[in-house]
Amino acid sequence: KLLDFKAIVNDNSQLFEKALVGEPAVPQLLTQVDRIAKKSGLTVARLSYSFSGIKDEALLISGQINYIDVNLSGLGSYAQMVDFMKNLENSARVINVESLRFAQERIDSTNVLGMTFILKSPYMYVKSNAVTDDPVNIDITSSLFTNMAAKVKKLTYYQISPNEVIEVKETTSS
Repeated sequence: KLLDFKAIVNDNSQLFEKALVGEPAVPQLLTQVDRIAKKSGLTVARLSYSFSGIKDEALLISGQINYIDVNLSGLGSYAQMVDFMKNLENSARVINVESLRFAQERIDSTNVLGMTFILKSPYMYVKSNAVTDDPVNIDITSSLFTNMAAKVKKLTYYQISPNEVIEVKETTSS
C-alpha cells in the first residue's frame, strides 16, 4: 500500500507542477500560446511577454505568486477566437485572459478579425520547509483528490522538443 501511495502521489504531483509551475519557464509558455493559437486557426502576428508583480527575489522565494504577461496579436474569425479561448482553458498550464480586444479588418478584400489578447500566467517559487516527523494527511482515495487529479489528467500538455525551432524576430521597445 505504501508503495502505491508513493507512486500515485509522485505521478499526480508532476501533473500539478505542469499546471502551476514553480518557475517562469517563458520559452515553454510562449511556445504553448503559439501552438494553441495555431491549433485554433489563428494567424499569429505578434507574441511578446513581460514580467509583472513582485520583483524582489526574497518575496518570490517566500511563496508569493508572480505572473508573466503575454501579449498576443493575431488574425482570424470569431469562431477561431472562441476556439482559442476554449483551448487555453483546457491547456495544462494555467493561463488567464486578462483582456481581449478585437475589431473587423479588411485584408486582401477579405473580412477578418484582428485581435489582441493580454494573457497572465502565474508561477510560484515553492520553498519546502517540510519536517519529516510531521505526518502529511492526504487521502488519495477521496473523491476530492481523485476528481481533481482526473481533471488535471484531461488537460492538454504542450511539450517542447529540443529539435523544435521557432523563428522569432527580436524587437526592442522604448
